[in-house]
Amino acid sequence: MADATLEHELTILLEARERLPALAERLSAGTLKLSPPRCDQLSGWYASLREDPGWPIIEAALQTPAAWPRAWELAEEAGFSSRTSHHNALIFSEIFFDALQRDDLSLAGHAWNAAMKAWVKADTGWLATYLQRCMPDASEEAILATRREALSQPFAALMQRLRRALNLDNLSVAPDRRGLRFGAHALACCDAIFDNPTSELAEGGAELARNLRQTLASELTEALHAHMQSLNLTEVSAAQITAPLEGVEQRVRLLSALPGCDLAALRAGLNALWELRRLQRDDVIEALELILPALKPIAERLATLSLDEHIEAAGPLADYYTFESEVAFALNTREDLLRRALKTCEGHRNASRMLSYLLLERANRDLLKLTATPELGAAIGPVRRRVSDALQRAAAAIEEARALHPANELLADYERDLHEERTRFNLRGAPHE
Repeated sequence: MADATLEHELTILLEARERLPALAERLSAGTLKLSPPRCDQLSGWYASLREDPGWPIIEAALQTPAAWPRAWELAEEAGFSSRTSHHNALIFSEIFFDALQRDDLSLAGHAWNAAMKAWVKADTGWLATYLQRCMPDASEEAILATRREALSQPFAALMQRLRRALNLDNLSVAPDRRGLRFGAHALACCDAIFDNPTSELAEGGAELARNLRQTLASELTEALHAHMQSLNLTEVSAAQITAPLEGVEQRVRLLSALPGCDLAALRAGLNALWELRRLQRDDVIEALELILPALKPIAERLATLSLDEHIEAAGPLADYYTFESEVAFALNTREDLLRRALKTCEGHRNASRMLSYLLLERANRDLLKLTATPELGAAIGPVRRRVSDALQRAAAAIEEARALHPANELLADYERDLHEERTRFNLRGAPHE
């Protein structure tokens, strides 16, 4: 029996030396080279693999580079044991760290996804037993903590790379787009793999992903605040205000899902606009025309959120729409923006006031059209209907203007004009009094 066991172990060692180097190269795009001693160390991986249903697929494809990575995917579909998945997780983690160090982000992204999936599978019925065997004196709590923290090192490496990609020290220059896209891919993998976690490791991975996002979001927000505070708004150009806002927008768009960053950027831009107006700078309109487009994609993303869940965004969004209405050319566009502001934040003071004046402008247009219509002509049926409709529109606009901003100093003048036109055409409306 002992001889048979020894012979089996020798067979495993020999076959591992024959097959694992090719497998490692296929899984790592040729970057992981295994020496014979390293193959001996990994013989347990080979022993576990050869017992899985997918091994014949892998073995048949080892000498055919074009068959990869599809061969591995088919073997994975056939099924890996939890023990094999643990070995796979360690190998793909090694590939990930090496690729990240060389900044081969394509391979790093592939290895990250494969490693995370393998780690979750390994924690299903194997990892706890393995840890208990490795740490026989450890408490149950210690074993659970080890499983929850198993992914700390890869997440720490991911965090370091994403900090570099964000380039927080200079928000006015473009970020490392390639690095941020890699980060977005890695986080999307986490969302898919750790969704509805059913194991300690998966729960730990989900928490690490949340913490990574929150940490990066906090650091990006702090960097923006520091940058904006360093600007002297009495003399700085609108372009210098716009640059960091555009920089934050780029970073959030590329990396995605950084909680609170869009709202912080919108507030920072709006605060700058309010301050420019308070300073009564001559170039306020030019600043609006430059800064508002930088804020537009930020506002659009915030507008897709449920304001019931993100009520803190309602006021800044309404401010943004109100500012946007100031530079809009068409009357209809201005009205739509102000109504959107009021829909977003009911009772918004500036939007209410500005819409009140705009409605009086609408009423004035109808009243001016009537001045060219003689009383005699209004006796004709179709003309009289048009006159009546115009008076009704003007009356409705004046009434809504009053409801929005009772202190509007122009109300009395327009009410008088409306009364005069009604009298001239002998068309009485319900008096406001």
